[in-house]
Amino acid sequence: MKVPIPVPCRTCGAIYTVTGHGEKILPPAFCPTCRAAIFCIDPLSISIVADRLLFRSRAEIDGDEPTISIICSAIAVETALTQVFIKWKKIDLKIGKPTPEQREELVNEYRNGTRRDKSKRSEFEKSMDFVSNFLTGKSFDNFVNDFVREKGLAALIGSESPLGEVELTASYVHAKLFHKRNRIMHWGEVNFEKDDALSAFTTACDAISVLKAMDRVRCEAMERSFSKLNLASGSPA
Repeated sequence: MKVPIPVPCRTCGAIYTVTGHGEKILPPAFCPTCRAAIFCIDPLSISIVADRLLFRSRAEIDGDEPTISIICSAIAVETALTQVFIKWKKIDLKIGKPTPEQREELVNEYRNGTRRDKSKRSEFEKSMDFVSNFLTGKSFDNFVNDFVREKGLAALIGSESPLGEVELTASYVHAKLFHKRNRIMHWGEVNFEKDDALSAFTTACDAISVLKAMDRVRCEAMERSFSKLNLASGSPA
């Protein structure tokens, strides 16, 4: 999949587009305005593919393809959700590069963990709570509420937002994003408007920001655990 990625020129300030492919390393680029060279490096992330799918979603909105944008936004969230779970399972199990058999076991653990939830909620809501409990020991909604109460909404999603906490619940994300995706998949509805896609895109960005915050919380917990072990053994932290 081709992904148009906006790149700011550090020399003249112009913003131009570099084409990425899947999760492959981005090629060197040259600013079309001043011809300065730039080597593009992806930021650390729970999922490069999820981040790039968001870029593709935004490009489809600008290209007047709202239905495709909604599909990309939904896949981006599902990708981030699965990959952050697998990332930490590999760390816990001390697996570097999993074998095909190990990959299948990790995916099955994810699926089975979600299926154990017998509530009547959507599969997405169950998956969000499963991963959130695994990473933080809290449900998705409780994590968001506690995080926002302690650090503010801007610290959670990266910028000041008119959204309230209630609009960052798992059920809200399902309604604004996956309900639309399901209408495309199950009912063949492809007549969405730009505003529909923008709403889905914003919701996807916010959901992935929450998953990234959970990833940081899990990382901080691991660092604290290591520090305690070092202090107990008398080794320098």
